[in-house]
Parts: sequence; C-alpha cells; structure tokens
Amino acid sequence: MKLQLMQILDRGVPLKERLWIKVLASTDLNYYLVFDSEHLSPVGISTDPKHIFWFPKVRVNPGDNIILMTAPGVNSTKVSLGITNRYFYWGLKNTIWDDRKSCAVLIEINTWETTRFQQ
Repeated sequence: MKLQLMQILDRGVPLKERLWIKVLASTDLNYYLVFDSEHLSPVGISTDPKHIFWFPKVRVNPGDNIILMTAPGVNSTKVSLGITNRYFYWGLKNTIWDDRKSCAVLIEINTWETTRFQQ
C-alpha cells in the first residue's frame, strides 16, 4: 500500500476530529477509501462499516500528509516548510471515533465495477 494510516486525532471533538494518513509513494487517491469500524479484539475488526469516504481523483507524492476531517468543509491544499498537506472533509454532522474501540480502515482499490446507469 502506498499510504499509511498514522493516527486519529482529537477523537470525539466536533469540528476537529480527523484522520492523519502519510503518503509513502506517488499514487492517485481515487484508488483509496476509508471506513469507520470497531475493534472486536486486538486482531479483529467488525466487517460492518458505518460510514465510507472514497477519496476524489487527486495525485499525491511521497511525504505528503492527507488529513481527513470528519466534519463538513471545503477540500484544500496547504504547503508548509516544503510539506504538502491535503485536507479532505467527510461532511458528517457528528464525530465517529469518540469510542476507543472505534477505528479507521484504509482500503486500496485496484479495480471496481458498477451496475449500469438507468434513467
């Protein structure tokens, strides 16, 4: 995987709760999604995702930081001390990681298919 989950920050704090992801290798974010789940044991998680965030098509490079805010907002990019920080907003009205058992799951999607569009 070309991205690494680093940490959930400000768990349960409205408008501040966020997920920090580090970019390890150049990639397009549209091949990744995050969902929230919960730990069932030290090595197991629930297979019933509660919320899913699929990243838009954005090219990222090694060393970039991806910050996924759970709150509403406008996606943005900021460069500080030569490091690119990309902010994405899930648009949720409530926090989702306030329980210590809750966790974030990052999935890389190499391919996908959908049903046909119906009018």
